[in-house]
Amino acid sequence: MNELAKSYESHQKLYFQSFWINASSDQVEARGVLKEKLDECVQELLKAEQSGDREILYCLGEAHAYGHWVTKDKNKAISFFQMAADAGHPKSMVKLALYLERSDDPELQLLGVNWLLKAFENGESSAATWLGYAFREGRGVKTDYEQSAAWFTIAAETTGTAIAATTIGRLYYGYMGRPDKALPWLLKAAEDGYCDSFEMLARIYGDNESIHFEMDKAVYWYEQIINGKYEKSANAARLDLAKLYLSGKRQPKNQERAKDLLNQAISHSSGKSSFLTEVVKLLDKIEKGKA
Repeated sequence: MNELAKSYESHQKLYFQSFWINASSDQVEARGVLKEKLDECVQELLKAEQSGDREILYCLGEAHAYGHWVTKDKNKAISFFQMAADAGHPKSMVKLALYLERSDDPELQLLGVNWLLKAFENGESSAATWLGYAFREGRGVKTDYEQSAAWFTIAAETTGTAIAATTIGRLYYGYMGRPDKALPWLLKAAEDGYCDSFEMLARIYGDNESIHFEMDKAVYWYEQIINGKYEKSANAARLDLAKLYLSGKRQPKNQERAKDLLNQAISHSSGKSSFLTEVVKLLDKIEKGKA
């Protein structure tokens, strides 16, 4: 890999990580220095543009796509990614494909899919995820959930990440209505602590019309959300779990626990909202013996 391109990518990665929610104080403090280093890298990359080096062209595409160290310019980004892709750079093929797929032109969308296939054939595993999305959403190809599942499975097995496992779990559960196939993937993601999987697990186990209904497991996953970092998700989980306690299907009603959850939702809400209105109405029904 070109040393200049390698320096740019490593500094860019560290710079982005300094904005993550779990970034250390040292990472945050280093942000200014990293920005200066990136500024220097971009200036050197611009000087080396005429070399035709595909790694340099890719980095220039990234710089113009984000606009962090040069003026943000979509057309320039596409141009650099196109040149790098034509030179056989797999990551640039993916970047170019994603721009093409956002077009409303079916022919450009198809061209994007072809670039993704070429990227995958050239060893770029991330292309599998985007091919999964293409077949799921019908962009450049006909919607085909089985094909989407096949590509998402390749992505999950290749990367082993919780995000990939959640993506295929969401396809099986939300798009194909196959909670049985979704569960193993969602449980795998949950084991890795990926909170996006928790809600789907809670809903699958909390579906009292389903063979997968298990109240204890539904409560467990709802409580994982409630005790998590994101208050909006936690409040939605409080409401959903309260409704489950009130349903009385396949388990006795528990109005006291439902009231407790609804009162928690109120105390964690601010201002007027349709959510808060729904919570208050449900709590009123309980008080009046109508829930």
